[in-house]
Amino acid sequence: MESIARPALLRDQVVKILKGEILHGRPAGSSMPSEPQLARQLRVSRNTVRAAYAALEAEGLIERRRGRGTFVISEIPHLPRTGDVTVVFFTSAGHMFLLPFYSRMIGEICTRAAAAAFYVNLLTHDPKRSEFRYDWREHAARLEEAIAALAVGVFRPEALEALARRMPLVAVDAGGPFAFCDSVAADDFEAGRLATEHLLSLGHRRIGFVGQVRAEAGVVLDPAHVHRHEGFREAMQDAQLWLGEELLFDTQGAGQAAYRAVGAALAQPDRPTAFVCVDDTAALEGVDAALAQGLRVPEDVSFVGIGDAVPSVTRVRLTTVELGPERIGRTAVEQLQRRLAEPAAPPSHHVVPVRLIERDTTARATW
Repeated sequence: MESIARPALLRDQVVKILKGEILHGRPAGSSMPSEPQLARQLRVSRNTVRAAYAALEAEGLIERRRGRGTFVISEIPHLPRTGDVTVVFFTSAGHMFLLPFYSRMIGEICTRAAAAAFYVNLLTHDPKRSEFRYDWREHAARLEEAIAALAVGVFRPEALEALARRMPLVAVDAGGPFAFCDSVAADDFEAGRLATEHLLSLGHRRIGFVGQVRAEAGVVLDPAHVHRHEGFREAMQDAQLWLGEELLFDTQGAGQAAYRAVGAALAQPDRPTAFVCVDDTAALEGVDAALAQGLRVPEDVSFVGIGDAVPSVTRVRLTTVELGPERIGRTAVEQLQRRLAEPAAPPSHHVVPVRLIERDTTARATW
């Protein structure tokens, strides 16, 4: 069901990017890229580009002329351009557009940057270039014109430090605080603690944690996931229920790792009655694993996700912790504006508060 929401997410993000182009760099009468060119540039399908162009045409911003191309016809006033700001995203364009947490965050970044008269370049990682994983150097040439950058997601700390030496930088959802740049992130420790305390309040005692918190070769652990696990541990210790690593179900490896981890945990004689999952995707895989074993959710086993990133069309109304991606994006742009205005100020780290949203995947423990 999740796939139903994806085309709209893609189209809306492409529309926001193109509006930024029109507002700051393409006056009325200028031509827009062809559908194949734009699809290659943004790494999306031609159908997505066609839908985005149709939306802009309906708003009266562009006109498609048969055999000649697509042209800007908007008469909206163009803001004075403050400068180029680069958003470097740690993984592929597909993840940027399709994962609701990041699409909402980057959408807010684009909106706020446009209001501040910044021209935004979105740069994503090419998965075929593994030597640049968790780095920005594949985009070194394109960064030459940028006055500042936002690094979104999981980067090697040394890569962030190297980029901060080149230009003002805000690390977004990348951990922190850092001694060399500003940063903003959700309160991931509190997210893990809130999720666990919710299950404890329902009488659950054997609560498993599902997520990758041990490093494997070539992988940089997501600081957000590490902090969520730490919040889980503290809540369990405060309840005097910490059992070491017995209730940690690590999701190393690709492809439904959470499904396999939860399935193995539920096959144990003394199985958990509930799970805190490192994100909503892992929680949904866990729900599927429980259902595949004939268990009922939440009557037999409860699940809490983190992120509130599941589209409303999904069949599962997931209990989760909302992380505020729009607020993270808004704060990141505000930090960048302050940094450009006060370049000598010490680095700052902003933590965005989180909240639990109780839905249909948690219930009181029955055994």
